Amino acid sequence: VFSTENPEIQAIKNYEKAIHENDAEGMEKYLNELDALQAWDAEAKVKEVISQLKIDDYLTQKVKTLSGGQKKRLALANLLVDEPDFLILDEPTNHLDLEMIEWLEVYFSTRPNLTIFMVTHDRYFLDAVCNTIVELDGGKFYRYKGNYGYYLSQKALRQEVEAATMDKNKKLFL
Repeated sequence: VFSTENPEIQAIKNYEKAIHENDAEGMEKYLNELDALQAWDAEAKVKEVISQLKIDDYLTQKVKTLSGGQKKRLALANLLVDEPDFLILDEPTNHLDLEMIEWLEVYFSTRPNLTIFMVTHDRYFLDAVCNTIVELDGGKFYRYKGNYGYYLSQKALRQEVEAATMDKNKKLFL
């Protein structure tokens, strides 16, 4: 998780290396970099992600020795630490317990500029996390501004209107 290319994490690693090597010039350089990046809470963020996804027990193991679920949680942790603006997730709640899912819901909900493209069967997660849903149906895109429950009601309404319009058009041709 700490091997990310995230500039904040890299600055922390460089600063800690300078401390370990007793490199005063390096410490000053990386201290200024940490200040410029406002990275003082980055390590705490990483530790929070590690703790919440319960991967701290196997951080010293080689990835090839981890189970599928552990690898998936580790990959998710890497994504969250990098704090991207756009995530592509495939069944993100698989291999997570209820406590982890609830934390992830809050985590995603508190990032207003985050766009998530996901495939999931977890309707409760969708309802808690999504504020816009885009559907591809019959070669057309439909956008719904709301959570999953809103999407379901609006989709049903759209289908009713489309069916009524189709019925009306059929009657015109007869």
